[in-house]
Amino acid sequence: MDEASQNRATFSSSNQDYLSADAVHTRLDSDKLLERVETTLRGKVLRAVRDHKTKQVNYEYQSIGEPLMNDLGIQQTIGFLNMVFGPQVVLGNLEDYEIERIVYEVHTGLAGIFIHNLNDWGINEDHYEIILLSIVTTIQAYLSRTLKGFESTNLQTKISSVESNTLKEGNRGLIGGLFKNGG
Repeated sequence: MDEASQNRATFSSSNQDYLSADAVHTRLDSDKLLERVETTLRGKVLRAVRDHKTKQVNYEYQSIGEPLMNDLGIQQTIGFLNMVFGPQVVLGNLEDYEIERIVYEVHTGLAGIFIHNLNDWGINEDHYEIILLSIVTTIQAYLSRTLKGFESTNLQTKISSVESNTLKEGNRGLIGGLFKNGG
């Protein structure tokens, strides 16, 4: 292999790793979902706010009401959800009945935990059901990605596509592909 071919192969390989890692990270990262649940429990939303002087848009958390539970409750709830919304879960291969069973177990488990900790976690009884249903609905939607290996199959297809396209680019030369007719 001549030096130019070796350089293209090396560039292609490192580019392939970056694109694959980026695709995996994008599909498996649940931080934004957890952040959204936490923000909701704190009684806040993330809003775009335009600075009239600079015309720049910044994002800031704004209160829309009272927190739905105190810091201890939020910490415990987010800690639990962190385990449910992990990449090891979403890459599962579950059937409908398995998802339904997990959702049922989480629903009844969280209901008991919330009831037991109403006072310690500062949960208003009027908000109990909406908190529980919001979390359980989010879990159900998240787990639907595991139905018959849907997420892992889609992710594998995406990675294969990126690898294939990257290798094609590498075979004709990424720089050479930019300059048709030699530049």
